This record gives sequence, C-alpha cells and structure tokens, in this order.
Amino acid sequence: DFIDMAESLPRRFMIGLTLAREAEVQLYVCVPGCIYVVSLGTMPCSYIAQKNACNAEPTDSEQIVVQFLLFLHQQLAKDSGYLTGRGIGFPCNFMLGDIVGSSPNERSILRPTTNIRLGYASIATNEVLGRHAYLRGQRTWVYPAQYSDEENGEYRDVFFKFQWAIDSDLEIDVHQFILDKGVPHVPRLLYAASMVGKGASGPCRQRFKGEVMVMEDVGMSIASAFDANGLNKSDAEIIDLFAGYIHALFAAATVEDDKFALHRDVSMGNLMVGPSGKPYIIDWGCGRVCTVGEKMRSSSKEMIGTAIYMGIRILANSKSRSVVDDLESLFLVLCHCIWRR
Repeated sequence: DFIDMAESLPRRFMIGLTLAREAEVQLYVCVPGCIYVVSLGTMPCSYIAQKNACNAEPTDSEQIVVQFLLFLHQQLAKDSGYLTGRGIGFPCNFMLGDIVGSSPNERSILRPTTNIRLGYASIATNEVLGRHAYLRGQRTWVYPAQYSDEENGEYRDVFFKFQWAIDSDLEIDVHQFILDKGVPHVPRLLYAASMVGKGASGPCRQRFKGEVMVMEDVGMSIASAFDANGLNKSDAEIIDLFAGYIHALFAAATVEDDKFALHRDVSMGNLMVGPSGKPYIIDWGCGRVCTVGEKMRSSSKEMIGTAIYMGIRILANSKSRSVVDDLESLFLVLCHCIWRR
C-alpha cells in the first residue's frame, strides 16, 4: 500500500524509504508506470550494537545505506520527490516502548507496554496520512491506529503520529501547554515520547528531534464532514461549530504568566468534527508557545502554515504572528466550507 504520490511539481522519479523490523531499510523507486521495491541494507549503529557498546566497522550492508542517503541529499528538488510506502514487512503491531531511542513523557496516560496496531482503526483506511517532498527537514507520518486497553483488552481508536520536528518548537510541548491551560476542543494526548539525545541538524542550522504521540480519535475532518452531510447542516449548526474553533484559538492565545500559544496552521485538515458534532483543533506541530514581548518569527526563511489558508499579512512575508492570523485562516476555511455546500 502506498500513499498518494501526487506532487505539485512534476518529478522524474520519486524515492521512498521505510524501516521494517530492526534496522532493515527498504527502498521504493516510483517511475512512470512502475514501482520498484528492494531491500537496500541495514542502518548503521543498530540498537543492539549501541547496547553492547560495539565499535566495529560498518558492514557492507550498512555502507550501502549510508552511500544511498548521501546520494539522495545531492538530488535536485525539481528532479525527485520523497514518498513513504508500506511493504509486507511493515511492523503493524508493536509496543510503544519498542520504539528505539524514545523516552516517554512522565505525564503520558498510556504505558510503554501498551500494544499499538496500525491500519486497524474503525475508519477503515490503511493510508499513511503524511507526505513530504524532500528527504531533509521536518517530516510527519500519521497513522489511524488502535491501542489495547490493559484493563479489558478492548481496542480503542487513536491516531499514532511520528515526526521529526524543530527541537525548539516540539509539538509535544505545545500540545501539553494548551492542555494544561484548559483550552477546550483539543484532543487528549494519551502518550508522548521524544528521541533521546541532542537531535540532528537540518537546513538553516535548525536542530530536529523525533517525537512520538498517540492522540485520541476525535472524528473526521471538517472537509469530510461537509462532504458527508454538509447539505444537511443548518446555518446555526455551522455557526456553533466555528464558534468552538474560535473559543479554542482565543483560549490558547490568552496570556497567562507571560505565555500564550498560537496554532499557525489552521486549515481544513486540522479542524475536526466529532461524532456528536463537537469541534476539535488538532495538529499543533506548527504551533508555538510564545512569551509576551518576544519577536515571534515564523521560521528562519519559510512561512509556516497551509498556503491557501494563509492571511494577507503572512503572505506579505510578515515575520510576526498573532491570534488574528489564526482567525483569518479560520475565516478562509469557513468560506471554503460554505463554497463546498
């Protein structure tokens, strides 16, 4: 099973890597009319080698992986894209504590011994809900999943998320901050873990760190909700729904102890509608916990957010952000939803 490989730019070929079992790398190459899959080799410095403090020279298999990664870094963006695939050897069942290198947050609700299975959620999809154009930089994978309740053994729907994020703006920190503030309409964070160590350096000298999150399933996206029953929603129901989103954004941006939070990526995919019609805002990965008086920069060289829902000030390359920008993005989503009706 492969995710959607459509890109905004034409590519000569697309390349994907997955890690199956322990440190075994599978390579996917997509060319017009065909997808090739091959076992490339093993990652160097495997967990077993680190555990035994083994300083042995890398094997031929490990050298092949390193050489190929260096080759990918030399490819031009206009010539190749990067995709994620799922092969037969994909580990669909695992315990949270089995994720190599992760250190769980002490406030996590689920234990490291909790069993997770991917692609079994009741929404009946095996899709990987994340795509990225380049090998370097911030990357995210989100899987519909289930976890096993340790009390009764029943499986409950959740979303499992793994990403490499900017070390100074980890989504776990932002999400936990708004939960501690009591911000409404935000899903519970059931499990959170970050990769131990200092993280890896990336473009613009930013440092990236791995994050593992398990969040409660809060329903469908607002785009799916309007596709499913948008014609049946009254104006009052739509107003109530968006009033909930506004409430959450204002509550997050309310200053307490000189700190507040901004979402910075309000879009159709990040606004959810629960089974009872309750609104939720998810994906705080572009968000930031800000301090009063600081110069809130979007990033070093890029605008953060979804382009078609960016406000005028952001598109004018303003480096400062406020809740007004999140509200303008929400207004554009509302216009999109009304248009879809």
